[in-house]
Amino acid sequence: MKYAIFIDDDDPAFRYEGLVRAAFDNCGKYGDPFKYAAQEVYDNFVGEITLRGRRALSTALIKLIVDNPENKAIDGLKSLENDVWEAKEQQDIIKIIDEAIEILKRLE
Repeated sequence: MKYAIFIDDDDPAFRYEGLVRAAFDNCGKYGDPFKYAAQEVYDNFVGEITLRGRRALSTALIKLIVDNPENKAIDGLKSLENDVWEAKEQQDIIKIIDEAIEILKRLE
């Protein structure tokens, strides 16, 4: 399966890390070019959602879109990428992460 570890974890920070690591070819922690693939980056969604957090999640989703242009599931990722910029609270981000993981599971 294409996706990385942690995507079925109870902790949304771990699910975030798993999604980003999968987007960057199952890289190691902080192994992506932007150093977004780590649970600590999820702190940017706790309390106020920061620009860095939005950029990190958006970048991972765009990477998945670019790497899978022929897959029909990509439209869902495009919609989620737009939702990142509209998210108002942490629960919105968790929903985006979880929906992206479900799409990722179908990208094989």
